[in-house]
Amino acid sequence: MMEKIAIFLVGMVAGATFIVAVKGHDLDHLYLQRNQLRQENKELLEEIDSLKKDLLNRQRQSIRRVRTIEVEANAPDEFTKLAIVKNVKNRTRALLDKELSFLDSDPKLVTDLIEGRIVTVDNQSYQIRVEAVYIGETLRIWVEGIKQAVSS
Repeated sequence: MMEKIAIFLVGMVAGATFIVAVKGHDLDHLYLQRNQLRQENKELLEEIDSLKKDLLNRQRQSIRRVRTIEVEANAPDEFTKLAIVKNVKNRTRALLDKELSFLDSDPKLVTDLIEGRIVTVDNQSYQIRVEAVYIGETLRIWVEGIKQAVSS
């Protein structure tokens, strides 16, 4: 009788372990999706705020300004890409609603804000390298996360 109970318990533990292993990948995927949706929601709320301010300002003047910031990142995986995009957007947030003439007068300003910065994801450091910047009402920035060697 004890053998049957022991075999049953071992089967339960093995089954639970198998389910955790299989569903762990699904959980990571859902976690990534949740983070992406939160980031997208935050960006959309910022864009709404910017557009509301824009509507008020357009009624007063017709000066062209930075309305939104879009960042494209090349990175080894989606978690790292998301962290780099978030970091770059945080560093460039101050440029929202700035006049385009301000950025046109010093085009290296955007690059200098983010070039060479370090982002750490899961104890791995990535250096940000700016590939391209487009200055317009939508400020577009293309960056690459370069994996840094682990120092011992």
